[in-house]
Amino acid sequence: MAELPRTKQRPVERGGAGLGRAAGAARGGAAPLPLPPPLGRPRVRFKCGLSGPVLDVLRCRPGWQQARNEEEWDFLWCDVSWLRENFDHMYLEEHVRICHFRNHYELSRKNYLVKNLKRFRKQLEREGGKLEAARCDFFPKTFELPSEYHLFVEEFRKKPGTTWIMKPVGRSQGKGIFLFRKLKDIFDWKMVSMAVCCLGSAQLGSFPGLSFLSFHQRVILLSCAGLV
Repeated sequence: MAELPRTKQRPVERGGAGLGRAAGAARGGAAPLPLPPPLGRPRVRFKCGLSGPVLDVLRCRPGWQQARNEEEWDFLWCDVSWLRENFDHMYLEEHVRICHFRNHYELSRKNYLVKNLKRFRKQLEREGGKLEAARCDFFPKTFELPSEYHLFVEEFRKKPGTTWIMKPVGRSQGKGIFLFRKLKDIFDWKMVSMAVCCLGSAQLGSFPGLSFLSFHQRVILLSCAGLV
């Protein structure tokens, strides 16, 4: 597999293993002509280790230019495996960005996400009181199986007739998700790593006639400077 050229880097000062290389081949063929960059904005040089729509979108962004061979780059669209293999062995200039951050699983895995939300809510309560912590009450009551199975059963029995949703903690695109109202429906799943969320009747009533439900929190990002 061809290697992606790397950006301008310096070796890691402590125990660095040299400069990392981005693995993955960019799709061949002539790229579409990019639109001219907005006035006063320099071109963004990018590398992409994937093919398909992602590469097409990057090529067509105004002011974005695909770096070739050993040219330096400002933005790299890579996969998670490249991040694990290379990030600890390279130094990126301050302006350089890649599309993942090092501990991304703390937000992308459902069990870690709810754990961090609960921790953040407790921190808000300690620092600002219960009124401040109430601002974090935007996600449903959630339990992780199998470690919190007994806590879940206790809560389940307090709310008979409530619809719950079961989600695998490490899957995406709706795979493995199902709704249930009886404990016997999850007997075969109680020892599998899953996240169980409570759905009230008001939430379900907002989607009449739908056979598949997906609930997401929407967040507006004012800046992506937090990405590495």
